[in-house]
Formats: sequence, C-alpha cells, structure tokens
Amino acid sequence: MYDLDEMVEYGADSVIKLGRIISGNNLQRSIYVMKMRGSGTINEVRVLNISDNGMSVLAQSPYLE
Repeated sequence: MYDLDEMVEYGADSVIKLGRIISGNNLQRSIYVMKMRGSGTINEVRVLNISDNGMSVLAQSPYLE
C-alpha cells in the first residue's frame, strides 16, 4: 500500500515541498522541488524569502554539510 507522499509523487507532474527550518535562532522558510516531470532537479533544500517585493530563492543551499 502507498502512503500519501508516494501517491502524490506518482500521480503528479511536479511536487514542491514548502517548509520551515530552524537555523540557529532563526526560523527560515524552505523550498524543495521533489519532482518536476521532464526537467532535472537538484537534491537541495533552499531558503525561500517572501517580502513585500515578491519571492526569491537563494542560489545556494546554506544547509549543505
């Protein structure tokens, strides 16, 4: 039997996971493209900034070890 994440990945063309990560004393929004049918993806969680000027994604992941 499939769990919900597996069912969503199987039936969708793209899956984008939004979340929050605690980094030190800061709470940061995060974005991860789990699947994008027909396109290559990277396996990195990136910082998502949302402001009055719109949204932006950091070019490099600060979470790499």
